Amino acid sequence: AAEFSHRAERNAEDYLHVRARITALTGNDPTRLADLFAQSADFDSVAGRAAVYGEVLAAMRSGQYERARHRGADLLARVPDSLRYQLLGGQIDYDAGNYGSAADAFGRIYAGDKKNVTVGKFYASALIADGALEDARRVLRRWQRMSPENPEIPAMMSRVYGEMGRMAEAFQSRAEYFALRFRLPQALSELDKALEHASDNYYLRESLIARKAALTAEMQRFDERAQ
Repeated sequence: AAEFSHRAERNAEDYLHVRARITALTGNDPTRLADLFAQSADFDSVAGRAAVYGEVLAAMRSGQYERARHRGADLLARVPDSLRYQLLGGQIDYDAGNYGSAADAFGRIYAGDKKNVTVGKFYASALIADGALEDARRVLRRWQRMSPENPEIPAMMSRVYGEMGRMAEAFQSRAEYFALRFRLPQALSELDKALEHASDNYYLRESLIARKAALTAEMQRFDERAQ
């Protein structure tokens, strides 16, 4: 009974914060939403803290960055172990276009928990926006090892490689994105583009040829089963 009670409270906390986040980030008139959240905000209850969280996000969305920072800092001071509150500072900086500061904020959290995919995503996005492409690539590679079936990773990798001028790897990553979405014809097309840019890299070229053969065989097996 004690275990169930604890889980129910946790689920209620997650639900209230997710609801506040969705409302703040998708509702009309974010300035008005921030003021509405503020009317229910307090730091002594889960519902009240969720309202502050919604206020921060709505204020951020409406460009009230100082208000968002102040209220987010208050939240974090009250519940310093909350990851969602820890991430707010970086999210505010990112939204304000301060990508270096956002990368620093996310990087400090990432240094303490490199296995958290949410933190890794925020950190990689900020690094890409700040132009720290090699650092972003390393973060994405670690994330990819932990979540190899996540198509969001090769999509981001493709952008990184493209901005680095490594076009063969950029198209290769796009191919993996389409493969994970089971859009095999598009994946094969991207591999052909990758091969056009990999003429001077024997090992990459051989890897691309092998991957193309594997995807072609997979598509043929799927077509045969569909008949």
